[in-house]
Amino acid sequence: MIELISLMDNAPSLDPALCSEHALSAYLNYNGIKILFDTGQSEATWKNAANLGLDLSDLSAIILSHAHYDHAAGLRTYPGDFAGKTIYLGQHFFDPKYSLTDNETRYIGSHLDRDYLKEQGYLVIEVKEDLEIYPGLHLISNFSRPYASTIPKRFVREDDGVIIADSFPDEIALVVENKEGIYLILGCSHPGILNIIHTVKQRFDKDILTVFGGAHLMDSSEAEINKTIDLMVEEGISSFALSHCTGQRAIDILAAREDIEYLPFSPGMKYSLSDK
Repeated sequence: MIELISLMDNAPSLDPALCSEHALSAYLNYNGIKILFDTGQSEATWKNAANLGLDLSDLSAIILSHAHYDHAAGLRTYPGDFAGKTIYLGQHFFDPKYSLTDNETRYIGSHLDRDYLKEQGYLVIEVKEDLEIYPGLHLISNFSRPYASTIPKRFVREDDGVIIADSFPDEIALVVENKEGIYLILGCSHPGILNIIHTVKQRFDKDILTVFGGAHLMDSSEAEINKTIDLMVEEGISSFALSHCTGQRAIDILAAREDIEYLPFSPGMKYSLSDK
């Protein structure tokens, strides 16, 4: 059985017992392997998990897609004990991240550092190249970038005390493999969703069945969104559950397209994925 459940997202939940906020977190049960993909930004993620009846004490691993607060800071608020759990994160994850506006920087990083994770007893694995963490579950990094950068200039990070443009070397994506193809789970697609898809298609000789998560199209024009969708469809992808930083305009366009299947991914949404 492969089941993917949205724990936290921007979109309002259809379940009145669940809350939403600007964040992303998803729970994956892959034939008994239990993965938490991102933690959201606050304790609201854990409240949703409890209201969904999910026991997170027996997680197999935690994946942090990148070092922004809305994907990782929730880890600090977990009310239970994650000691001994394995955390996968990308290169330069611990570089401080900021939003730069009018020469003023605002911290938007993970609120996590190596010392804190060590004190809490986590086993931290830095993903420097593609890594199969369990049979059929792959973490993808070092994305090739044939498509022009869509990273807003406001995103910067501190590298050895110097503020530089953030190219998001820390971003990782999760590939869930079965005999029919692969499911792709994204955090925010900061390197560009087209670049991520291009990389995955290069490295896996399988069809992408559905793309879940954030596409970071919230700053894109309608023309740019349509072009992006067209190029994804050309890659043979016809099913999308894009949410969070994808932006409402892009979600509306996706939902209106007749050549694709759009799946909502608000908190509480559950999808049983084929394991054939």
